[in-house]
Amino acid sequence: MTVKKDLKKRIRERQEKTGESYSTARMHVLNQAPAEAPAEAPKVSQESLREVTLLVEALEMKGQAFLTPGFSEALARPALERLRELLLATRDEPSTRWLRAVLLDGEPDAVDFGSLAREWGEARVFMRNLRLGLRGPSRSGRTLSFELRADGGTVTVVVTLVPSLKGTPKLLLGTAEDYLRAEQILDNPLALLQTLTLPDMR
Repeated sequence: MTVKKDLKKRIRERQEKTGESYSTARMHVLNQAPAEAPAEAPKVSQESLREVTLLVEALEMKGQAFLTPGFSEALARPALERLRELLLATRDEPSTRWLRAVLLDGEPDAVDFGSLAREWGEARVFMRNLRLGLRGPSRSGRTLSFELRADGGTVTVVVTLVPSLKGTPKLLLGTAEDYLRAEQILDNPLALLQTLTLPDMR
């Protein structure tokens, strides 16, 4: 409990100095943790996600958007620009129809429990393909992986529409590494639902 209180205190202190949001300040404080502390895979949680909805709106796209803990904020705009470019360039492709309909055309992104069950199985196939180096859309069309050139190298970006029973589009941007690290949670349905609980900003 003392460790948690100390962490919150350090985060609040950084917020006061920098004017950052709680999530951003928390990320910086955690990155400054002593090197001897055991490294844990980043957890995708309400506190660790960073919202980039203003970028989505600036690119005339719809919905809220969030970055996973391992996704660089510097890549957010180039990744969203590339996503928009890919969706426009594949207007005749059924595989990207759902992402395009929701993000570009403003259709509601409502899912039912039946489609959530199908998504579960398709997520496993998508993870396998990602591990094998295959890029492209998932079978459901809710997830897309693509390459993005950055800092003289290439990053594999994965974007996914997080299932929302309210119909508000919620886009999650991460790296392939983020998604593959989270693969074990597919074996635990409760953990997956908790992982996909995004902050309700609107």
